[in-house]
Amino acid sequence: MKINWFSPLPPANSDMTNYTIKLLTFLQEKAEITFWTNQSPWDTKLKTEVAVKEYKIEQISWLELNQGDVNIYHIDNNAELYGDIWQISRRFPGIVILHDEKLQDFFYMLSSSKNEYIEYMKQCYGEEGNKNARLFLNNYHSREFMAKNYPLTPLALENALGVITYNYNNYLTLSAQNRIFVGYMPSLTNFINTDNNINSNPLSDADALINFASQVCQYRCQSSLDRIVNRIVPELTYLNPKIETLNNFENLVDAIEFITLSVNSNS
Repeated sequence: MKINWFSPLPPANSDMTNYTIKLLTFLQEKAEITFWTNQSPWDTKLKTEVAVKEYKIEQISWLELNQGDVNIYHIDNNAELYGDIWQISRRFPGIVILHDEKLQDFFYMLSSSKNEYIEYMKQCYGEEGNKNARLFLNNYHSREFMAKNYPLTPLALENALGVITYNYNNYLTLSAQNRIFVGYMPSLTNFINTDNNINSNPLSDADALINFASQVCQYRCQSSLDRIVNRIVPELTYLNPKIETLNNFENLVDAIEFITLSVNSNS
């Protein structure tokens, strides 16, 4: 499996950098990992351990991203470190690992203008979001109030294929929405909270990440196949009313060839 990995790299002052390095060795035993970064500076010693590609968000190679099986995007409540990662996740679906279940501050700091922030709030919460965004901008609401009542987390997942969280309440909330694959990995906190007395098992966490990514990839492939079938069957029935399913063919390729030959013979 080829994984494109988007997260801060050393020497960025982020708990994610420690998590990434600890997990890297075990992930590489199970998958081909490529780190993507637009960070400056970053520790170039990493190149001796893993493939690292630098990018500018306006010039990123979508062709290269397509060559991977899945993208993994880490999102935390720091717009400077994670803002571009979120922007890419919107354009190229993948798995989001949420390191904070309340992203109000993230989107507020990411907004280039008051109007953009208001639009984010409207997108998530409709007219209620519009109203309370304006109240907040006029100092009627505190940042704590906004984070509690309008976390804006759905924006971080708007184009995601799956999400992993280590907050159980967040896991229950996301699972209840039944929209995307949701993974719960409480052991991720063992990497991030250095005062945690529970022994972490990076090998087990690497296994869990790979298994989750595999499930997401399989589902994506099946969904793509289903969409193809749903488009092909009506075409087959139009060409031959006796054909109502793909059971008339040994495989999908034969069905496509039948359509091609029929269209060419009638042209």
